[in-house]
Amino acid sequence: MTRRILVLVDEREARAAIVSALAVHGHSCFVARDAGELVASLALVQPDVVLYEWATRLESRLGLARRVRVAAAPRALLVAIVSHEPEPAGFREREGVDAYFTQPVRLQELARALQR
Repeated sequence: MTRRILVLVDEREARAAIVSALAVHGHSCFVARDAGELVASLALVQPDVVLYEWATRLESRLGLARRVRVAAAPRALLVAIVSHEPEPAGFREREGVDAYFTQPVRLQELARALQR
């Protein structure tokens, strides 16, 4: 299943690797440079998946998740990339995300998860 994926990852090399891996698996990727651009792009891109770095600079983590939920409604899958394994109890509910991956992201694992 091809998905439209909006990506926000701060580090250029990591972002390029993620976008390339997803494109190889047939997904259409769109890149946002910052949290404001990500939220502004939601209406235009109409993503199936929003993939963002949980500790992205210049934006509170929870604030970004809430802004995406309001703008993208419940239809978009919200996936966070975290720098360390979070507490398992209630992380997704507390942060407002549907799924998360730890850094470094295992690109094949991410691509498989998006095929579901």
